[in-house]
Amino acid sequence: MSERITLQKKISVAVLFFLFIILNSTQTAQEGIIVVDETSNRRIPLGKFDRSVFLDSSFVDWFTYEYDLYSADENVLQVLKEQIDGLHIKIVMGTWCSDSRREVPRFYKILDALRFDEQNVDLICVDRAKVGLSDEVDWLNINFVPTFIFYTNEIEVGRIIETPDVTLEIDFESILK
Repeated sequence: MSERITLQKKISVAVLFFLFIILNSTQTAQEGIIVVDETSNRRIPLGKFDRSVFLDSSFVDWFTYEYDLYSADENVLQVLKEQIDGLHIKIVMGTWCSDSRREVPRFYKILDALRFDEQNVDLICVDRAKVGLSDEVDWLNINFVPTFIFYTNEIEVGRIIETPDVTLEIDFESILK
């Protein structure tokens, strides 16, 4: 009987250990919360997230629609593939904003085509006042969303603000030239 209890304890400890690891890895990727926007009475994320936030039922329809609809210029993507080493990107967006709902899924489609490492992408969601959950954007000088900020060696090299001048991938390439 005591052997059975010991085995059950070992299994319980192992299960708790794996749950701890899973929850810890999720927590580092999702440092934000979902709140209700007072203007629209809809759910919005605030703070740092990874792209899995768009799997939430409040966001998945528009994200999937724009992602699937977008077709990036393959020639530009080929050039970009040669320029993305050492690149880090911050995306500041608001799910309440139609520009963010259009441009962010399209940008993720570009990143997927480039096989860009999402460990090098910071997604920060803000409210209508361009404020995140804490001070994530205070020093970024964000006036419009979405804002895509590109860094090389921790130095900002350019931004795409609100809408691209030409297309997302062409503007992206222009920043990295």
